[in-house]
Amino acid sequence: MKTTSLGLISGACFLLSTACGTAAATTELVTARNAYAQARNSEAAELNPTGVHDAYKALQVAEAAHEDDAGSAKEKHYAYIATRKAERAITEASGSLAVSEQQRAKQGYQQALERRAAEVASQSSQYAEQLSATQRALQQN
Repeated sequence: MKTTSLGLISGACFLLSTACGTAAATTELVTARNAYAQARNSEAAELNPTGVHDAYKALQVAEAAHEDDAGSAKEKHYAYIATRKAERAITEASGSLAVSEQQRAKQGYQQALERRAAEVASQSSQYAEQLSATQRALQQN
């Protein structure tokens, strides 16, 4: 029991010392991570996988810059680029979705117009037949 407790305590100390040894990420890198997570979990992952992958690659470059020199201007620069790529992936996916919804709505509208035109043509034909029948009846009287 003592060995297990001692092992857990030493493991916890090791983890704390390792965690303290790494510098905190800049706000730019945290923003880039959040933007990528948003892109990965949105419709962008399905509609724009290439854009999301580009954002992932850019984030990896920013993460590497953080590992090399945490808090540096280079880290912030690459994190900024990663954020913009993630945002672009989301925006392009949203635009693509909007275009497809617009096309679907346009098709639905066109189909509704065609149905209505067919109904009006049918009614017009019925009215013409009724008019002809009425005119024949009047001529016979």
